[in-house]
Amino acid sequence: MRPKGDSSVIKSKVAEEVTRLINSTDKTQFDIAAELGLTRTSNIITMFKQGRTKLPIRLVVPLAKACGEDPEKLMRIVLEEYAPDILEAMSVSFKAAVDESESQMLASIRHAKEVKEKKKREAAKRKATTPQEQRQAGLVRCEYDLSPEALKGLYDYVYKNLLN
Repeated sequence: MRPKGDSSVIKSKVAEEVTRLINSTDKTQFDIAAELGLTRTSNIITMFKQGRTKLPIRLVVPLAKACGEDPEKLMRIVLEEYAPDILEAMSVSFKAAVDESESQMLASIRHAKEVKEKKKREAAKRKATTPQEQRQAGLVRCEYDLSPEALKGLYDYVYKNLLN
C-alpha cells in the first residue's frame, strides 16, 4: 500500500498498452474521452495511462477502435491482468473451435487488415489540403478561425473590453 500523499504511479501492462495506443494516434486525449462517452471527467484517460484507475472492460473495444487498433490485443492484456481465470477459461473453450493453422491464418488476415488501415490513414493525411480535410485526417486540432482578420478582431475585442 502506498503512503498517503505518495504520488508515485504503479505501472501495469494495461497502463503501458493504453499509453501506447493513445500515443499511436493523432487524436487528443480529450477527443478519445469524448468518443468513449467520458465527457464528465477530462483527466480519466491520464488516469488509465498512469495505472491510477483500471480500464473498465466495457471500454476496451471502444478505446482500441478510437485509436485505430484491433481490440483483441488490448482485451487479452486487460483479461491477463484483471481476470486471468476468465481468460484461461475462454482460451480453453475457444481453442477447440480453431486449430493452429486456422489461428495462424486469422492472425495473418488481422495483420494485413491493420497494415491496410494504417496505409489508408497515412494516405488520407498526405492527401488533405483544405482545412476541413486536414481536420478529418486528424492533422488539425484547432477548430477556430485564425485568419489575420479574425485575430485582429480578437485583438480589438481584448484591447477595448478587457484592457481598458
